Amino acid sequence: MIFLKPPSISILLILSVLVLSVQGFDGHIVQEGPLKLSIGDIGPVQEYGQPQEVTVTVQNKGENILPVQLRMAGLVDEWRAVGEITQSIDIAPNQEETVTFRIKAGQGAYSALYPVHIYADFTESGRTYTAHAVQIFESHFEKPATPSTIGEAIPLTVVPESAAARLDLIKTNRVGWQYFRREMMYMPVGWEGAVPESGASFSRGVINRGTTKNSINMHPTWGGGPGTIFAEYHL
Repeated sequence: MIFLKPPSISILLILSVLVLSVQGFDGHIVQEGPLKLSIGDIGPVQEYGQPQEVTVTVQNKGENILPVQLRMAGLVDEWRAVGEITQSIDIAPNQEETVTFRIKAGQGAYSALYPVHIYADFTESGRTYTAHAVQIFESHFEKPATPSTIGEAIPLTVVPESAAARLDLIKTNRVGWQYFRREMMYMPVGWEGAVPESGASFSRGVINRGTTKNSINMHPTWGGGPGTIFAEYHL
């Protein structure tokens, strides 16, 4: 006799999300009594710590002013609210109002589909209602670069004779940083960004110091202690 193991809950959940993403999900628009609640599109999100707006539209299809209490909930993993999670609004008959909540992802959030829930509580003709809408949004986070005590070899960049090389355009450099009196740490060749644990950062951009110039920007360690940072080029 052969026994077939039933699918796990996690597999069923994944399959459910895939079905929703393929067939289209309309839970971001709901109606309860005279109130219509909808959540606008979010993302796709690609940066940790970057606030994302959650736009909520509430429409009153009734004949009386509708006081509504809105609340945001249901954030999972490392997603957090930025600012208020509740807002109160009064909606005139046959009118609509739009409010905005904000959320952001911390380190540890995944590249995945995530939900945000909005609840609208109100009373109409002596009856209490709760409208509940859910918006599904997608995040795509690049895998963070990890420092190493052994640096990668730096590729050679050839500068033509009697010519100049703009270092802000060369992306084969290697960044190293160090807490004072501790071992040197190296980032992958071409890395640009900030190291979460130390705060050491390297970037290329445009600055204005009385005139606009292309620049290389570096900041030494500060989280966990003082230190230094440098960039190496092989020319």
